[in-house]
Amino acid sequence: MNHRNPPAHPISGAALVTSHTTRIAAAIAATLTTAAAMPAIAGVQAMTSDEMVETYVKDSRRD
Repeated sequence: MNHRNPPAHPISGAALVTSHTTRIAAAIAATLTTAAAMPAIAGVQAMTSDEMVETYVKDSRRD
């Protein structure tokens, strides 16, 4: 921050907090929306723990 040239219209603390809170909320919303859409886009499917163990056993036998 340049203290020699203060802004023409200082921002109050409340306005600054509101501005940052709004930006953070928007960023979180965008991140969650993207994360929720990724499996559909990437074709990722969830596996149960039994399926994971089964896959691991099958893959380890191929060696």
